[in-house]
Amino acid sequence: MPEILTQKEKIALLGFFVLFGAALLWLFFAFYYNNTEIGPVRGGKFIEGAVGTPRYGNPIFAASDIDRDLTKLMFSGLVKYGKNGELVPDLAERFEISEDQKTYVFYLRQNAKWHDGENLTADDIIFTAQTIQNPEYKSPLRPNILGAEIEKIDGFTVKFSLKQPYAPFLENLAFGVIPKHIWANIPLQSAALADYNIEPVGSGPYKFSDFVKDRNGVIQSYSLAANEEYFSGEPYVSEITFKFYNSDDELIEAAKKGEIGGFSQSSTKNLSLIKNLPDFQIKTLKMPRYYAVFFNQQKSKILADTAVRTALDLAAPRQEIIAEVLENQGVEAHSPIHQESFAYDPEIKNPVFDREKADELLKNAGWKDEDGDGFLEKITVKKISKTKTETEEIPLEFELVTSQSEMLKQTAEILKKYWEEIGVKVNLKIVDNADLQQNYLTGRNYDALLFGEVMSQDPDVFAFWHSSQKKSPGLNIAVYDNKNADKLLEEARQTVDAEKRKKKYFDFQTIVAKDKPAIFLFNPYYIYALNSEIKGAETENIALPSLRFADIENWHIRTGRRWR
Repeated sequence: MPEILTQKEKIALLGFFVLFGAALLWLFFAFYYNNTEIGPVRGGKFIEGAVGTPRYGNPIFAASDIDRDLTKLMFSGLVKYGKNGELVPDLAERFEISEDQKTYVFYLRQNAKWHDGENLTADDIIFTAQTIQNPEYKSPLRPNILGAEIEKIDGFTVKFSLKQPYAPFLENLAFGVIPKHIWANIPLQSAALADYNIEPVGSGPYKFSDFVKDRNGVIQSYSLAANEEYFSGEPYVSEITFKFYNSDDELIEAAKKGEIGGFSQSSTKNLSLIKNLPDFQIKTLKMPRYYAVFFNQQKSKILADTAVRTALDLAAPRQEIIAEVLENQGVEAHSPIHQESFAYDPEIKNPVFDREKADELLKNAGWKDEDGDGFLEKITVKKISKTKTETEEIPLEFELVTSQSEMLKQTAEILKKYWEEIGVKVNLKIVDNADLQQNYLTGRNYDALLFGEVMSQDPDVFAFWHSSQKKSPGLNIAVYDNKNADKLLEEARQTVDAEKRKKKYFDFQTIVAKDKPAIFLFNPYYIYALNSEIKGAETENIALPSLRFADIENWHIRTGRRWR
């Protein structure tokens, strides 16, 4: 059979096909690169470090920062906070608010599912809200939606009706929704102890995976897996694990060893160490929280004396605390309203540190060093019969309780030093968080408490300062009781007009400044260290520590080319 092509022709044809193939390949890659971009892809594991241990992975019971971190990741609400602190729809696709602001209608996404595959419907919203409202559950969220009536319009539409306008109501609906098909079958008396509190079923971007306990039953680590069926799309980071430590020092050591990729700091003691961690970026976030010494005047007669509280206020070295304890990563707190709020009164100021004035105030109130031990006493005469009296020496002494947080311990020690210099004996009591919650906060069992309060973006502080909240689970830890202040707080939350509402909060702050139920100390910045391999974390303003995860769906570790 004769050859059709010569050798030269074969070589030429082969060269043609090679060039043609190369041209096609070039065109393909040119098209690919012109129509794709570098972006996040799914995969990778993130490890968060925290001090403490979780108790409730249930949003209606969550009271600690760790609990709120976990529930933020595992549960969704009708609305949520965006990365800039704004409220945006979540389970609700959209919502409508009536002109008189008494009616809120929410239209739910119809593609939202629970982590066990069940559909999320209006019944779950109603069940959660009514559970929170039930006083027997003792949810810390109860004051936020107390009195609201909830109505099912259809399977994916719910209506909240208020008897009167309530300015922060929409913000209060950011609570995590729990599944009715699970919790309706758990007896009320067993709810707080149910396994679902620590192995929850939620609807958020991450779902419970596993936990590891030590031989004493204390949880050492807690793992979450990306929710593939999440209604807003599967998150990029495939797994998030929380590891729990006993102290900030242990956190830092774990970060140095590369055991964790993110952690918060309750103290600036290790700030220089954090800044020198080679693979970490430091985020300084603004948050509406303050730390103060709250006086329990019902328990301590000493602290019921206005002169004593005023003297302590005058002798509180706030700037020194901010410099030494916070390393200037914070500002003075002056009132119960945070300084970023429109309702903050800039005219309310702490007194200038003045030891001599404090000394004089105590002296004029009858406090003297009778025995020369450096601490003051007051001699009182008590009539025991018509003809007899007896004298009593009352020492100027009280107990200051705080947690094991390094920041609070340092602050407490500085306050003790300065207050004892004016003759006030201060007995420090440092307890762990669990002990503090169970044995002190719940029963308001303290003379004075050095503690912090985290508020919402809205200036409503009803839960923290209204007299109806003096008992747990209310948050009025100063056990403050002033009828005029109560009235202003009630009216302010019912006032829609921003200027009128602002005036009521101004008046409220004036009353508190006069009564001195607490010594407001400082508002620290929220310091969060995050491994540099984590991209997409852009949140700047947070209402709660857990909201550093507000844009968690956009966090990513891995990148690759993807179609535009």
